[in-house]
Amino acid sequence: MMKKTLLKKTPIGESLSMQVEMENHVIRLDIVSKEGSARHSFSFAEWEDFVDGVKQANASMAGEED
Repeated sequence: MMKKTLLKKTPIGESLSMQVEMENHVIRLDIVSKEGSARHSFSFAEWEDFVDGVKQANASMAGEED
């Protein structure tokens, strides 16, 4: 399987960006800032759990703003 870009390099702040790619059934998340970068690879199941966790955290933050 060829590398496929799921999310092109996207700014998420003044000095942060993220990109998501998939190759050989592995999803790779890259987060880049002026201070450094982080890269993590996920299986499909791990990716789904990661996304669910982010959604839960987001929902918790939204509840705290009230």
